[in-house]
Amino acid sequence: MQTEKFNATPEMISEWKKKNKVVKQITLTGVEEFEGESFTAIVRIPTLDDISSANVIGGKDAIKSASIIAKKIWLGGDEVILTNTPLFMGYMAKCQELVTVCEGEIKNL
Repeated sequence: MQTEKFNATPEMISEWKKKNKVVKQITLTGVEEFEGESFTAIVRIPTLDDISSANVIGGKDAIKSASIIAKKIWLGGDEVILTNTPLFMGYMAKCQELVTVCEGEIKNL
């Protein structure tokens, strides 16, 4: 099943980088119904506000919280990712990898 493909122009990428500093591309594959096609999502890094609102709205429902973050950070891509369950589940999983924390150290004084 062939789908219309998203193609980010250099101008689009430049504009996204101006607004968000860091812009990432997520590529998804392996959905049987699409016979080896790959799909692209362009995202920004989640902010603390994104994570906080997802936790408030999603509550204890981890899938709902992840879905909220995934939709908030979406900049562009193959729209089928947002409507196809296997693609969206893979997309949400990759979005969770964007939430990182720094290393720290605690010392007794």
